[in-house]
Parts: sequence; structure tokens; C-alpha cells
Amino acid sequence: MTPPVIALPLFALLLSGCGLTDSGAAERDARGRDAGEQDPAPAEEPPPDAPAEPDPTAGLPTGCEEPLACYRNPSRTGAFDAELVPEASGLAASVRNPGVLYLLDDRPGTGGVWLISGTGEHLGTVQVAGLDARNTEDLAVGPCGPGDANTCVYIGDIGDNLARLPGIFIHRFVEPDLSAGPPQGEVGADMITLTYPDQPSDAETLLVDDDGIPYVVTKASYDAEQRVTGPTRLYRAPGWAEGTMEYLGDVPVPEARLGLAASAVGNVITGGDSLDGRVILRTYDHVLEYVAPTPEAPLGDFPTWPVHAAPTPLLPQAEAIAYALDDCGYYTASEQVGDLYFIACRD
Repeated sequence: MTPPVIALPLFALLLSGCGLTDSGAAERDARGRDAGEQDPAPAEEPPPDAPAEPDPTAGLPTGCEEPLACYRNPSRTGAFDAELVPEASGLAASVRNPGVLYLLDDRPGTGGVWLISGTGEHLGTVQVAGLDARNTEDLAVGPCGPGDANTCVYIGDIGDNLARLPGIFIHRFVEPDLSAGPPQGEVGADMITLTYPDQPSDAETLLVDDDGIPYVVTKASYDAEQRVTGPTRLYRAPGWAEGTMEYLGDVPVPEARLGLAASAVGNVITGGDSLDGRVILRTYDHVLEYVAPTPEAPLGDFPTWPVHAAPTPLLPQAEAIAYALDDCGYYTASEQVGDLYFIACRD
């Protein structure tokens, strides 16, 4: 669910991907020079009407070493109806129905998922049997089980603003064929109840691996007085089965450089997705991508993978993010506004 909305200045521009700080920089004097360095000769200025030379590295994520880790600036592709889905908290691309995105609302009582196109066009809804949400924060699409040719939509009823609920719920249903339109009536679904091995936690991010095992990334606590964000933790379900999740470790979340929302509510993870050895997580201010050394690396190892910042538009309460399957890049959206953005890979 949602903290108070932070009013963000409209003049702030898109976040470039070069967002990680370098803590090992050498000492420099007040004018930015190394000790003992002589004043450089003044640079020769070009004629007033000479075009500026393009910077070939502008906008590239820090650590961008392969095409799939390099993205263009965000592009607004359209908008969905924010009155129908005012608290858009989860987004996932359909495997079975190319070009279709599943959109999740986190209001109490949510009973299904919305279907939209890559331009935000409303395509209908899928009502899910047994889903009467407390706080559905994220969804994912993945295999229904090891070696299963079917893909399932996983819905995470995992939000717990006060971090005191005894358990969380994961629902899943087999992806329907939407070629003739949304299914009539409810689709069958099953559900598991999971508990944390240590203490209840708030969470807004659900990931699913190639065996259909759910993972939960927690939303860290925030000490507003000390302005300190607590640890972000990763947990894995015991297969598709009820029980206690396994704590896999903390997720490194680099400090925000343009932390407009982070300064008020913390640098917290609000959504995520995974695809082919990559995990993308978003905060209210930034997008972070973790890239595996090989595409086959276990999803549970992603906290150890190299991480870089990736571009994002400025959004009032950004929680939804998903990799595209019919194109190279990712979508992102916010609560309270229907704007849908696509961030394409560089050629």
C-alpha cells in the first residue's frame, strides 16, 4: 500500500542511469583538482554556432557492459484509466498473450487483475477465484512448476504496512488464452500461505524463478528521525507449498542520488521483475538492475550480482515495473496517475 504522496517538482528531469556513487575517489581540492595538479590551460571554445559534439556515453547505466544492460530515455507510450486502477502497484507481461500486460491494484478487496496493452488501452479484467485481497502489492508471470509448459500469473498479497500480520498469501492461476477476449466468470486459482522465519515484514515485490518458486523482497523500514533506511531482505518460499520462507540474505540497495522521495520515506523497494539472468527493482526515485554473470544463475543469488542504475521518469508514487517480452526494455507506472512509460534497450 502507500505512504504519503511526496510532491515532486515538475521541473525535475528523467533520471540518467549513471546513478551509483564512487566511494573510492581520490582526495581533491576545492576546485576539483588532485593535490599538486597544475591549473589546466583554458579550453578553446567553439564558435557560437558550432553544434555540440554528442556524448556517446550519455544516459548509459553505470557498469553498462552489454547491450541488454543499456537503455534509452523513458518514453510515455500512453495511459490507462487511473480511476479504474488508482493504486497501480504491480505490472507483468503476459507470456501466452504477447503485447498484453497484467496490472494489479492494491486496494483492499481486489478480486482480479486488469489487462492493458503497451499503450495503456484497457483490454478487460480477469477475475480470480478466492482472491479477496488485503494488500496485493505485486504480481509476476512464470512457469507453473518445474518443467511445466504452462505459465501462471502469481499475485502477491504481501503488503503489511505495520509489519505485524502473521502470514502472507500468494495466489496463482494458469494464464488464459486471451485471443477471444477475457474469460467469462472467474478463473480457477490456488493459494499458499507463507510466514517469515524471523519477523513479519512489509513487502511490495514478488519474483518467480524458472521452477515456479516465489521470492519476496521486503520493503525496508525507515527511521525518519535518523534518516536511515533499514535492510532490504530476500526470502524464498519452500516451493509451491505452504510453510516458512527461507531467508537468503540482504539485498544491497545503493543510496539514491536524487532521493526526493527517499529523503521522506526511505530508499525502499516498491516493485520488481526478473528475466533471463536480470532482476530489476524500483524505488520511488530510482530503478536498479542486477545482472547475473550467466543467464542460468539462480535467482536467489541476485543480491550478489553487479548492480547499476537504469533510467526512470519522475513519477509521484512509482511502484509498478515489468520487463517487456515482445520488445527489449521495461515498463513502469505509478499509483494515482495512469501514465505508462517504456524504457527501450539501446541498439
